[in-house]
Amino acid sequence: MIADGGLATVIDNLAIDNAVVAFGEQAPAYYAQSFVAVGNLETVTFLAASASGPDDTDFRVLITETNGGTGAGIHPTNVLFESATLTVPFDPTFPINRLEFTQFDINAGGLALSPGTTYTIVLDAFVAYDGIEGSAGSAQNRNYADGHFFHYGGSVAVGDRTTHFLDVANWVDGRVDDDLAFRLVFSIPAPTTLALFGLGLIGLGF
Repeated sequence: MIADGGLATVIDNLAIDNAVVAFGEQAPAYYAQSFVAVGNLETVTFLAASASGPDDTDFRVLITETNGGTGAGIHPTNVLFESATLTVPFDPTFPINRLEFTQFDINAGGLALSPGTTYTIVLDAFVAYDGIEGSAGSAQNRNYADGHFFHYGGSVAVGDRTTHFLDVANWVDGRVDDDLAFRLVFSIPAPTTLALFGLGLIGLGF
């Protein structure tokens, strides 16, 4: 929630150029998009569509810290936020082929992030694996200059999310010109709030 007098800043990269296929139980378990924070994260929006079945694709959205950079072993690390389980219902007409997507809006609750620092949005399908195959795709574009799309190409037959995140060699960032379509809304404290806080410190002798 943006506080009274606060400011909102939006990274709007939601335009659809194409699709990235696919993540889920018969596909990579994790899709990821790096971004540079500009304030506290309020909402995350992205687009997804059914790509295969017969099962729905269940997943969670994570915001994580990040190590590495473009071409330098980028991978997610500590999880700072995890959504409830979300679902892309299986659709045998495969709307992904028509670039017809469902929009997901996730409330991140004003997650405190450090401006200028790189973080990652992770679409985690592994968390909801149930043994029945199904996958989804995400909308894609090439418009965001401060991050890029990458994914996990390793096996998830063993290990858990933590071991997968640390499996640096199997995080693939070969599509550094591509981005997932996404929108992020950040809140920034009002300048008057910061000024009053500073005056308070002066009054206490700091």
